[in-house]
Amino acid sequence: MNEHSGFSQVMRFFLKDILIIRRFLVLALLAYALYAAIFFALTPFYFPATMLFALFFAVGVTIVDDYYSAHRLFCSLPIPRPVTVVGRYSSSILMMILGIGLCFGYAFLLNVFLDSEFAVYEPGTMASGILPFCVVSLLFLCLFYPLYFRFGVARAAVIFAFAVLGTAFLVFGIKALLTGLGFGTPWPSNPWLALIALFSSAMSALSSVGTAAVAVAVAVAALLISVNLSIRFYRAREF
Repeated sequence: MNEHSGFSQVMRFFLKDILIIRRFLVLALLAYALYAAIFFALTPFYFPATMLFALFFAVGVTIVDDYYSAHRLFCSLPIPRPVTVVGRYSSSILMMILGIGLCFGYAFLLNVFLDSEFAVYEPGTMASGILPFCVVSLLFLCLFYPLYFRFGVARAAVIFAFAVLGTAFLVFGIKALLTGLGFGTPWPSNPWLALIALFSSAMSALSSVGTAAVAVAVAVAALLISVNLSIRFYRAREF
């Protein structure tokens, strides 16, 4: 596949995704415009909440595809399965970038137009958070899509949720152990606030140039591994 045809395939997937979810997209954007402003006033919750929105923005189309059994249509067309996988990843990454742009753009507007007591995000602070936001979101995509191509969207969502929760409990357990040994300060006992603290710690760690470079390298490696696993799983899957 040459560069031009590869780009055309990606854009076809992207436009197909936009057309499929256009009605849901309007409702989601209206709901986001309303509820994001509420989360914005609750400072620690805004970016984790909008990350969930950006991820749903990226993978929400898989729910519609699965409902209408779009995979059977793709498999009946003269399109190699690896092309379908790469197209799905590329389209989702583009959708994720749009979602992240929307999140940060809306935060900037809220920061400008709300009263000063609610204008809590400086433009520099928001700009420095874009790269960590993208890296973490991409890692979530890399975990979800091999599960999706292996099991379908319903089972993949359940396994993905348990994997994320299991990782969170593991991290919290290690943190509690280190705190008990006298290393560092404890996180809040409230699990939601503790999750926010974990997220904030990750964002702070990724803000340095060296750590960010390592994180980007890890994200790219994870993407390559994830794409190859998805291609392998999708080739072996029967419809």
